[in-house]
Amino acid sequence: MVGGHTHRQLDRRLGRHRFINAGSVGSPYEGQAGAFWAILGPDVALRRTVYDVEHAARQIMATGFPDIDEMLRESLTDPVDPDETAAFFEQLAITN
Repeated sequence: MVGGHTHRQLDRRLGRHRFINAGSVGSPYEGQAGAFWAILGPDVALRRTVYDVEHAARQIMATGFPDIDEMLRESLTDPVDPDETAAFFEQLAITN
């Protein structure tokens, strides 16, 4: 099964089943900058592409998109710790 939405790469097996998440290009929760993606074929290869994050952030900010500073800080220029992010969302699930 291939899924998404967690913004974090994984490749896990549970018995005969395999779950893959490619990660995220625009808002990765990996603790480091880059675009995280996967190649799917006979097997799976989780990949990371390094790029000039500061340049990308400047170009995104130039679009005038509202409230972009926080998003850029959390997902591109100062990546969040993946374990802290998981704990935050787990707490939300418990309290809701």
